[in-house]
Amino acid sequence: KQWYQRRVAITAGDRYLVVCYLCRVYRLRLNMVSEDLAVEVFGSNRAWYKAWIINVYKTNALCTFENGWKDNQRVPFMNIRLPPVYPTNYPFSLNEDVEVLSNTEPSCWWPANINRIAKDRRTYSIVYKKSYYSADNKADYGDMVGKDRLRPTTENFCLNQNTFYKFSAEVPDKMRECADIPGVLDDKAFEKFKESTKASLIRYDPDTNEIVVLTRNIGVYRDVEMCFDYQLSLLEKKVDLLSRHQKFADRLQSPPQEVSVASPSTTQRLFHKSRSTSQQCVEEFTIHPNFMGLAIGTRGKNINLARKIPGIVGLDLDEEQCLFKIVGETKEAVTDARNMLEYGEKSIEVDPKYAPKMIGRKGVTIQDIVDQSGCVRVRIENPERVPIFKARLKSLLFD
Repeated sequence: KQWYQRRVAITAGDRYLVVCYLCRVYRLRLNMVSEDLAVEVFGSNRAWYKAWIINVYKTNALCTFENGWKDNQRVPFMNIRLPPVYPTNYPFSLNEDVEVLSNTEPSCWWPANINRIAKDRRTYSIVYKKSYYSADNKADYGDMVGKDRLRPTTENFCLNQNTFYKFSAEVPDKMRECADIPGVLDDKAFEKFKESTKASLIRYDPDTNEIVVLTRNIGVYRDVEMCFDYQLSLLEKKVDLLSRHQKFADRLQSPPQEVSVASPSTTQRLFHKSRSTSQQCVEEFTIHPNFMGLAIGTRGKNINLARKIPGIVGLDLDEEQCLFKIVGETKEAVTDARNMLEYGEKSIEVDPKYAPKMIGRKGVTIQDIVDQSGCVRVRIENPERVPIFKARLKSLLFD
C-alpha cells in the first residue's frame, strides 16, 4: 500500500508476492483471528483505528492492531465499536459530516466535513474537524479525496461484555511446560477444532494460563462447551507422546552405559505389577470402561489432583485399555493416588417390601447412605429393586 501511494512502479507479479507475504505475516500476527472479531478503536486523536479482539474481560478487551503498528493493548469497551456498515453507492451531500480514510500508516478514519463536491461526484473537498489531523494543530486542514476514502458517520454503540461469547479453560501444568513446543498450544493445535466448531478465535493466553475461545454465535459457544473436554484430552495425549519422544531422544544422545544381566528373581520383581525399590514404587491397574469418565473427572480434574499428591512422580493413562500406571516415591503415595482414581460397582439385593423404606421419602434415606459411604452414583433397577452403588473401591463397605 505504501509503495502504491509513493507511485513506485512495480509489476503484477511483484504485487502478488508482496500481498502473499503480507497476508501470511498478518495471519501469524493475529493468530488466525476471524473477521467476526474485527472492531474499531477510538484513539486520543479522535480517529478510529482497525483492530481485532483477542480476549474479553469485565470492563475492557485485549486488542491487536492492524499491521502490528502497536503492541496488544487493553482498551475500555467505551472506546471500541463494531465496524460500520454502509452502502457502497451512498450519496454524499454538501456540508455533511463524514469520516475520511487516512493515506498514511497506520490507517485510520478521521472526522471531517464536506465543503465542496466535484461535478462527477467522484472527488470531494473536505475539512478535518478540530484540526486533529493537522501537524501544527493550529489551523483547519483541508484535502481533496476520492469517494473510495469516504464513508458516512455512524452511531454504532460501544461494545460491552455481552457482545462476544467467551469460553475459557485452564491449562494443566504439564501442558503449560510444553507450550513452546510446536503443535501443543499454537494455532496448528486448534486448527481442526476451530474448523469443526466454526469458532472465531481459539488461542492460548500465557498471562492467565487459559485457552480462550471467542465467538459471536451462541450456537458455536454451546458446541465448544460440549466438545472441549475431548479436545483437551487429545492435547494431553499429544503432550505425553512428545515428552516420551524427548526422553528417548535424550537417551540416544547420552553415552552408552554398561548393561548387567539380571538374575531370575530380579526379572520377576521387574515385571510385577506392584513393585517397589529403594527409590520408587510402580503400580498398574485397570478399571471398567464405564468408569473412565468418573476416574478422569471433568477436564481431567481427578488425574491432576492425583498427580499433585506428595510423592507421586508420574501418572500415565491408556484410555484404549483403561489402564492406569502410577509411579511414586513411596507405596503410601501410590496407594492414595490409586484410591482416588479406581472406581467400582456393587449390587445389594433388597426385599421388595423394604425397598421403599431404604429409599425414604423423596430419596432422603438413600441419599444419607450415599453421603456416608462415599458413593458417587446410585441406580435402582426395577422391578427387582436392586440398588447399584458406584464409588471408589475404598468406599464399597456395605458387608
